Amino acid sequence: MDAIFERHSVRSFSDRPVSDEDIRRIVSAGCAAPSSKNDQPWKIVIVRQPRLSAMAYEFYRIAADLPSDRRGTVMETFSIMGSAPVCIFVFLEKNSRSRRFLAHVQSVGAFIENMAIEAQSLGLGSLWCGDILEVDEEAAEILGTSIAPVAALLIGYEKGESRRKVHKVPEDLIIEGYDEWGSR
Repeated sequence: MDAIFERHSVRSFSDRPVSDEDIRRIVSAGCAAPSSKNDQPWKIVIVRQPRLSAMAYEFYRIAADLPSDRRGTVMETFSIMGSAPVCIFVFLEKNSRSRRFLAHVQSVGAFIENMAIEAQSLGLGSLWCGDILEVDEEAAEILGTSIAPVAALLIGYEKGESRRKVHKVPEDLIIEGYDEWGSR
């Protein structure tokens, strides 16, 4: 349970390698995630250094052509990606026109979160990158896949200390008209 509360986004990775055993455990934890109707709509591609640096550079170069309001943070994400030891690219294999599309998206989110929590429990850091969506078609081409990734999870040992964000407390989440714990 501590890993849930200790998990945070790591934006600086050391060059210390991550073992195959740790990657297998992380992916296995993802596979244990709940999925709507047990569809398990996820697929992955794992990329390590030095290939990851070359890919991140290509993504960075493509992101330079994005509109200015999105360019900076996306380029920063790909710069971080270039320094991570491992990236797990996550794909949604189900048809996006399906009526169950949002359920599949939720399932993929649970898959990614389980992997991030397991990484934390193993003493590793992670960064969930949604910015891959900004270059998704190009990423599919660079990765050599027939479908585009919907997320990327960077994995590695944290270098230094990451800035920790303050999370909302449960009382701040309740919709007006309901009391704190479910009665109206």
